[in-house]
Amino acid sequence: MSYKLMQNIREELDKIAEKGLNTGNLETAYKLIDMLKDMENVEYWKCKEEYYNAVLDEMEGGYSQTGDYSERRKRDGMGRYSRQMAG
Repeated sequence: MSYKLMQNIREELDKIAEKGLNTGNLETAYKLIDMLKDMENVEYWKCKEEYYNAVLDEMEGGYSQTGDYSERRKRDGMGRYSRQMAG
């Protein structure tokens, strides 16, 4: 995710806040807030996914009894995780 873009959005929102919200900048503020919210949400779920993957790997030991990394979580077409056995 572009942290520079998120920073620019925050700066624009700060400028709007300094001037005061009015009918002329209301739509722009709404769009900026919506974009920022969506970008932050994506970052939040990326962090959660990384965390839960690390926790699950630790719980599973990460390796099979033979020492091979035989089980990996994969996403199906709907974005759900499922276990896939290595062939």
